[in-house]
Amino acid sequence: MSTDSPPPSQDVLRKTTEELAHFAKWVAELIRSRNWFTLLLLIDAALILFVNPHFLKSFFKISLPDEYTSLFPFLVGIIFVAAVIVAVRTKPPLSTTDKADFIEREAIKGLRAFTKDDAEIFSKLQRERSLQDCLNSITNSSFRFGILMGETGCGKTSFLQAGLLPKLLTESATHRGVYVRFANDEPVATVRKAFTEQLKLSKEELQDSDFLTLLSQATKGASKPLILIFDQFEQFFVHFKQKTDREPFLNALKQWYSAPSKVKIVFAIRSDLYFRMDELQRALNYSPGNNEVFPLEKFSPEEAAKVLEVIAETEKLEFDKSFVKELAEKQLANQDGLISPVDLQILCWMIEKQKTSELRAFNRLAFLKFGGIEGLLTRFLQRTLDTIITSAQRQAAVKVLLALTDLERQLRAGMLSLAELQSKLKGDISAAEVQQAVTWLARGDVRLITPVENEGKTGYELAHEKLIPALTRLAGKELSDADKANQLLDRRVNEWLGNNCSSRYLFSLRELWLIERQKPYLMWGSNRSQKEKLLTKSRRRYQGYTAIFTVVLLVVVSVFSWLQTPGGQIQQVRWELESLSKRVSDRYVGGTAIAFVKDDNLKLALKIIDNQIQEDSFAKASALSEIAKIYIKLEKEDKAIALLEKALNAANQIQDSNKKASVLSSIAEAYAKLNSSEKAIPLLEKALKAANQIQDSNKKASVLTSIAEAYAKLNSSDKAISLLEKALKAVNQIQYSHSKASVLTSIAETSAKLNSSEKAISLLEKALKAANQIQDSSYKAWVLTSIAEAYAKLNSSDKAISLLEKVLKAANQIQDSSYKASVLTSIAETSAKLNSSDKAIALLEKALKAANQIQDSSYKAWVLTSIAEAYAKLNSSEKAISLLEKALKVANQIQDSNKKASVLTSIAEAYAKLNSSEKAIPLLEKVLKAANQIQDSNKKAWVLTSIAETSAKLNSSEKAISLLEKALKAANQIQDSSSKAWVLTSIAETSAKLNSSEKAISLLEKALKAANQIQDSSSKASVLTSIAETSAKLKNWRLARDAFTKCPTDDCKVESRAKVLTIWAEKKNPALVELDEEE
Repeated sequence: MSTDSPPPSQDVLRKTTEELAHFAKWVAELIRSRNWFTLLLLIDAALILFVNPHFLKSFFKISLPDEYTSLFPFLVGIIFVAAVIVAVRTKPPLSTTDKADFIEREAIKGLRAFTKDDAEIFSKLQRERSLQDCLNSITNSSFRFGILMGETGCGKTSFLQAGLLPKLLTESATHRGVYVRFANDEPVATVRKAFTEQLKLSKEELQDSDFLTLLSQATKGASKPLILIFDQFEQFFVHFKQKTDREPFLNALKQWYSAPSKVKIVFAIRSDLYFRMDELQRALNYSPGNNEVFPLEKFSPEEAAKVLEVIAETEKLEFDKSFVKELAEKQLANQDGLISPVDLQILCWMIEKQKTSELRAFNRLAFLKFGGIEGLLTRFLQRTLDTIITSAQRQAAVKVLLALTDLERQLRAGMLSLAELQSKLKGDISAAEVQQAVTWLARGDVRLITPVENEGKTGYELAHEKLIPALTRLAGKELSDADKANQLLDRRVNEWLGNNCSSRYLFSLRELWLIERQKPYLMWGSNRSQKEKLLTKSRRRYQGYTAIFTVVLLVVVSVFSWLQTPGGQIQQVRWELESLSKRVSDRYVGGTAIAFVKDDNLKLALKIIDNQIQEDSFAKASALSEIAKIYIKLEKEDKAIALLEKALNAANQIQDSNKKASVLSSIAEAYAKLNSSEKAIPLLEKALKAANQIQDSNKKASVLTSIAEAYAKLNSSDKAISLLEKALKAVNQIQYSHSKASVLTSIAETSAKLNSSEKAISLLEKALKAANQIQDSSYKAWVLTSIAEAYAKLNSSDKAISLLEKVLKAANQIQDSSYKASVLTSIAETSAKLNSSDKAIALLEKALKAANQIQDSSYKAWVLTSIAEAYAKLNSSEKAISLLEKALKVANQIQDSNKKASVLTSIAEAYAKLNSSEKAIPLLEKVLKAANQIQDSNKKAWVLTSIAETSAKLNSSEKAISLLEKALKAANQIQDSSSKAWVLTSIAETSAKLNSSEKAISLLEKALKAANQIQDSSSKASVLTSIAETSAKLKNWRLARDAFTKCPTDDCKVESRAKVLTIWAEKKNPALVELDEEE
């Protein structure tokens, strides 16, 4: 890039910020002034640009309800109609005010200030206390200089001219006041002129005097110490822009302050420009104290009401005290609760100008007809300009007002004579038009500009700076675009040249666009080359900006496009998951950490565990042990052992025996998976030591069994058997049959895994002895079946068959059909696992005989189905099919729809396992028909879930999908949200198992639509999590995101995202999938 187009500087950034600030202030002013018409149109434009359906769908990828698309144009139209209504109601009629000169009134000044001639009336206008405080301070012997500051319109000039100055002009006053009004003249010349006029000193005598000499001469002439009142001191900074231009006067003030003097000075300045006084304070090397700074506040509502009462009484206007009090509090007060004096004057002036005496009153009726006070200054200016007949004359008046305004700084531009105004506006409007406009604007009944005598010449200045915001708004309506472009170009080139061609004064993009559009109508004048150079530099700056913006836009588009890719969407999941993990329970924090570990980010996982799980040792130990198992599978033993050490330390802090047992069992399983027995066994010893401290026999036996299994996997059979014997000993102390049966079953299963079959059989004998002591027939049968299965795994089929026969004998004694069916089903399943098929079939025959004695059709059909599946596993398909047909015949006799549907589903699933989909599908059709007759939502959901799961096992995916469609249709009719969620979850999970991913995704989208209608947040969370997980398995990351973004709870948001991230990691590393399958 060339030196002509430098990168954006601090000035550019500052100017951009200022423009944004101006926009914000403009909006704030609209709200403050209750300009409802413009606000409504602004809202309408914002809606059309940023909230329209097309924008939201294309940019944010938001799924909108159909009602939004149809109602949006209606909403926009309603707001526009409302804006038109507001405009009609608030637009004032064209005024036909009589052009007779306005008679100067005593109390109503409009935009002009009170003068020393108005001291009497001003003394009644609620400034007594402020005036006395200021007077006491400035006449104090220690006072040298001070500052009066206040907002535009708070009445600083009136305070000084009609309040402070008259007090200092009385014969009894200890000091003599001199009022000096700063404008665009040289400061010392302005002071000299004030001395000449007010102290009646000889002009020739003061002609060549410097500042200090002037003060000395003035003090002698006044015969009293002087107090100089420097009003509108901000004009000094406005018209002397360069520091070098200001230095002569600042040095003169420094000399005055450094030497003893009988002259005191009060500087009056706008509060928003008070910071400019820092330059003066640094020059004098003095910062004024509290008694030297006089903030002039606006009126409180109570004070404003009293001021209006005085004005009404003076001008003989009707006055409703209670109404005015209400008006001041509710309408006149700004956001700060205060009221500007100039607003009161404008209000009074507009009331006084009404045609009838009925409307020239301070009462509710007059105000209603008058139109209220909303946008008072803007309305005042508009009504005043509306009295001009032609548009050209209005434009001329506005241009004169603008010529007297520094729009850049929102200040007066200074005092200009008629000739200076005509010169400034030359080529824009004629000299005659300028003269006509000035005459009209200065008239007594208009008074938008104030004539000021200056050395025998009449100059003009804007009546009040409070007019500037209103003038700015109206200027855009009255000036043509070509006028505005020429005016902007003339002003800006002068500013640019006067500030060493600073980049701060280059055109903004909006300004440049205005000038470019009006290029054929520009009046170049004598500064053509400078204007063209300014435009060229402005264009180059925005060309640079355009390049930067293009690069930024490309980056943004690239990032946005990347975020739509699978990798980008998963990155969003990572960011969201890390943030959301801070808001959920420890259980979900652990799952989040595991997901990050699988995503190969152990550092973040440990950070989440350490930061989020601080008090729950159980959750912490569980999460760490699960992470360790992952690293064991990935053959990263060092990391796994370190994690298990941390998990064990956390486990030792758990007080609850059950939780402690659960975690220790998990840690024991992890140790067993370590390839290095030398490292694993010492750690198991620590786990064993912790387990021995458990008091509950049931839990202790369970943990010892898990540790024993871990030892068995490490080929340490002796240690495993020793622990299993300890577990058996603990079993004998267990009172509850169910608990005893559960532990004995675990011992039996662990025994089967021992390498030493002899020792294992010995252990099983002891387990068998303990099992025989169980009184409950069903639990006893359950344990005996598990022991038999263990014998079968140890190739001791005879012993296993003998045990199963005992179990069968016990089953025949069970009276309850459900328990009996359960035991017989277990016998059938175990029989299928025996190595001796002949003996197994013989056992199944006996079981079948027992099954035929069951009276309840549903349980009988269930057992027959299980026996048929066992036959199928023993390669006796014919016998299996025969039994299934028999079971089907029995099932058709079932009256209860729920039971019938359940049994039919089991039969269909059995057919599916026999690869007989032709028979399975018609059965599932019957099941679906039966399911539709079930009234209970929960039971219906259970059956439909079974249909969905069985459908996935069929080889015919098309028929399976057809069944799922019917199941989904039935599910949509379920009223209970939790039951509905259950079915939809199952359908979603099942759809992933189908070979046709397109149809599966279509099914998931329907499930998602149905899930959005669920009211219960818990049920909704369950189904959305399942849909997100299943969509991820199908690599449809968009649908997964659609699902988890609709989660109603933080727990759901975390769980669903963790599962999606886990699936992503598992697809990258299939070993992680194998780990899940093993678990």
